Amino acid sequence: MTSFGLRTWALTATLVVAGGLYASAEVSREPCIPILRVPRTIRYPGHYCLVRDVSTDILSGAAIKIDADDVVLDLGGRILDGSAAGPATEAVGIGAAGRSNITIRNGSVSGFLAGIQLTDQGASHGHTVEGVTAERNTSRGIEAEGASLRIRGNHVRQTGGSTSPLGSRAFGILVRAPESVVLDNEITGTTGSGSFVYGILATGSDASTIEGNRIENRALTSFYSFGILLPFSFDVLVANNRITRFNEGVNFSSNSTGRYRDNLTAGVLQPYSGTGIDAGNNQ
Repeated sequence: MTSFGLRTWALTATLVVAGGLYASAEVSREPCIPILRVPRTIRYPGHYCLVRDVSTDILSGAAIKIDADDVVLDLGGRILDGSAAGPATEAVGIGAAGRSNITIRNGSVSGFLAGIQLTDQGASHGHTVEGVTAERNTSRGIEAEGASLRIRGNHVRQTGGSTSPLGSRAFGILVRAPESVVLDNEITGTTGSGSFVYGILATGSDASTIEGNRIENRALTSFYSFGILLPFSFDVLVANNRITRFNEGVNFSSNSTGRYRDNLTAGVLQPYSGTGIDAGNNQ
């Protein structure tokens, strides 16, 4: 370990012991580079963590920009908040472009145009987003691109309400991610502000699995809504999802292929549609 790393671990350990800032035993065992304020750019691989709640009123850019591969960002149960910028914000909570092997976990991101936005420039792969609460973001809760992604165990709540032209559609989870898994997420209150509403939109996501997600709205929105929409995606498996109060439940569109089974809908006007194969026990 470099001398910088030693100093970082010493600081982290002091914060754990003296300030009680980490509730997670996992975080306390691992050396990490603390993030004390935002905006912040991460330029080197490594393990980074929030050690307190942080907020910003930036209107564009990213509160935390990840400009390196092989980064773990542990939010440590803390909150990254951008709500002071208001509904016209075009800022991102945590953003990266063209990177690989980024893990974001264990905390809350709220009040941005997109809570998390990981975009692909041709070769991105290996991202994981897990245990994140993305709440009150105005257009996208979690957006992720690249191959072999894992989006699992997240809570995405109250997405929508943007007054920016960039935010006319609302997405709980938006992925462009072949050979990926969207698993055991809870997506509630996706309402939109001027156009379509999507619980999960998976486009260009060949050979992916969407399983065990709960996708729920309190009522049908005033905009046309999809629980799970799959355009331009081939050989996709959709299983054991629960979808409540959307215009459409599971839709394989644009000649997408795959199978769906063991899904349950309630208050959905058109539960299953498109070019997927019903493999049984869908209600």
